[in-house]
Amino acid sequence: MKIVPPPKDAPEGAQSTVEWNLRPTWQRAGLCAGHFVAGCFFAGGLLGMKAQFIRSVTIIPPKVVPGAKPGKAHHTATGDFGTAVIQNVSHPKNTGFEFPLRTSWLEEGRDKTEILLRSGELGSRWYLGLTGASINGRECVSRDEARSLILNQWKTIRPPLPASRPKA
Repeated sequence: MKIVPPPKDAPEGAQSTVEWNLRPTWQRAGLCAGHFVAGCFFAGGLLGMKAQFIRSVTIIPPKVVPGAKPGKAHHTATGDFGTAVIQNVSHPKNTGFEFPLRTSWLEEGRDKTEILLRSGELGSRWYLGLTGASINGRECVSRDEARSLILNQWKTIRPPLPASRPKA
């Protein structure tokens, strides 16, 4: 900014004018690049948060060894509790994360509208929304019904929890 005084032959009461000069190109380019990079990091953070919300969970039962009787005793003896396949909003159809259930557990969510599914093997957490949930193809009437159905089903397939992990 540059203040230019009025000319000497200007009438009485004339005010000085202001002339604006552009900043150097390197300063303007640096500021634009900084805003662009900050926006990219913010967008990446939003995409990362979006990937934590589950669209569907599929439980694949463990393989049964020929001659062995399937059941809880077989699962605890072999240590195989099956596999979970999770699809979040970032996955297209028929793709997802696959991990063993022996390293997984459920926790309370941020509020009563969700349950947190954790995997020790992947070191990840996913939010399972209960509002409008459909379990085994059946639409749940309430969040409490969805929560009880999930917890009852989980109790039949999950491994015993270590004492250090909280129960849902």
